[in-house]
Amino acid sequence: MNELRLKDYIKYNPEIHNKRGMPYTSKDIELILSDMPLADLSVTLERPAKAIAEARKRFKKEMTYEK
Repeated sequence: MNELRLKDYIKYNPEIHNKRGMPYTSKDIELILSDMPLADLSVTLERPAKAIAEARKRFKKEMTYEK
């Protein structure tokens, strides 16, 4: 496998993103809402950083409406 770069984590890469399209678990959501950098989350959650950023924005917005 070639050396991975940051850009490989941003968009979908089948070598590292095995959970693409699968629902988020409560633990996934907890990690997404933490202050962990997107590149680290991408590796941990096996999802593209772009998808994680969009989910983080959506979950934070939903939390705002629930208050």
